Amino acid sequence: MASTTPRDTGRDFENAARILAGKIQAALSGPNRSDLPRGGVAIRLQVALPPLEVLDWLSGQNQPTRIYWRDRNAGFETAGVGTACGVDTPADPDLGRLFDRLRNCLPAADVIRFYGGMAFDRQPSNSADRDWALFPRCHFVIPRFELTAANDGTFLACHLLPDRDRDNTGEILRQLDRLAATPHLAPVSLPKLAERVDTPNKSEWYAMIGDALDDIGRKNLEKIVLARKTSLRFADRLDPMVTMKHMKSSSAGCYHYCFQMTESAAFLGASPEKLFSRCRDEIESEALAGTRPRGESEEDDEALARELLTSSKDMREQQYVADHVTEALRKLCRAPVERGPRQVVKLAGVQHLCTSFRGKLAGSVSDAEILGELHPTPAVAGTPTRKALERLSRLEPFDRGWYAGPVGWVSHDAAEFAVGIRSALIAGSKLHGYAGAGIVAGSRPEDEWHEIENKLDNLLKVVESS
Repeated sequence: MASTTPRDTGRDFENAARILAGKIQAALSGPNRSDLPRGGVAIRLQVALPPLEVLDWLSGQNQPTRIYWRDRNAGFETAGVGTACGVDTPADPDLGRLFDRLRNCLPAADVIRFYGGMAFDRQPSNSADRDWALFPRCHFVIPRFELTAANDGTFLACHLLPDRDRDNTGEILRQLDRLAATPHLAPVSLPKLAERVDTPNKSEWYAMIGDALDDIGRKNLEKIVLARKTSLRFADRLDPMVTMKHMKSSSAGCYHYCFQMTESAAFLGASPEKLFSRCRDEIESEALAGTRPRGESEEDDEALARELLTSSKDMREQQYVADHVTEALRKLCRAPVERGPRQVVKLAGVQHLCTSFRGKLAGSVSDAEILGELHPTPAVAGTPTRKALERLSRLEPFDRGWYAGPVGWVSHDAAEFAVGIRSALIAGSKLHGYAGAGIVAGSRPEDEWHEIENKLDNLLKVVESS
């Protein structure tokens, strides 16, 4: 149903939209189309069109719900508008039931994807922020309309649930007609910054680190990842996609994502960290931890990389993550699990230690089981995991929400999730940026404060450049 022929290729966006409108009418006409799936299974109708700047196009869509996803190697980019099928869950959902609900809507073809994510801790904390109120603890959506750019071309698509949408043809066509045809010249700058507040502040941060080091010294913990929230208030409401464009331009080599729930609420980020990717029974994951800034010269940069590779503190921090991923994949995979060498990954503002993993899943292991084993890693929580989570809920004075939670996509036979770090929550005229630092024996509060400043640097540059 998603394949294209030469007749399905539009000369431009307007022509592609007219062809797509005809396909929608044909798919939903008549009460008993025997060639359409029954129940709640989605179909995809698509039309090829000449290359188009995906994020520019999305910025021009005057819609309250929009999604954006670009994979780390820039091989796939998509923009979604509206909702064909959405699945939300309350606090502490059953992951098995959640992913069963997703699969029930997905046909065997891998071209249809749910996009979404979930909170770091699916059980809300005692310090829940009102700004997260519009975000369910888990949320996944098949967009009604989607513009994708990949190696096989650029496509405008519409997703339908025939049984439900057969009586909704007119409204779907009106929604298509309202899509902007050309990239919108959105404002190139953000509103004027009015205020910055760090939670916790520096003295509170020192106290938090002291409490964590006491736990580590008493052998209650080996590592804990403490986060800060930097809240920026602007003179006017923020456009999530304009913010995303600034963030994307200064963060190569990352997953880029934005999930906009309403006109004034969105979660977006540029994450360097893969939680896992799966294609049928093949799975990849990685352990990313340990941080140094980038050097001002090539010599400085290499010296910092060598320092990272020889730092007992950073190697110990990264080893906890590697051990966690190794143990999780041993439970999930047929032996052996391939493990790459520890190496330095260089990003725009920082560099990290990273070890990659590859394996073949055993039997019928589900994405729910994979998430249950891998998330949260010691890179975003600590070790032992349960004790670290209990301590985090008492030490951090804010709800992480989706920060450091899994974000990504799911299709019938594949899935990919990033760790939602280097991320921010937009709430009207406020932007809350989040970043964390791994605390182990030997950590110094001042060093960890500066490490988080380095991680927030990309976000702060976005603000300063505007």
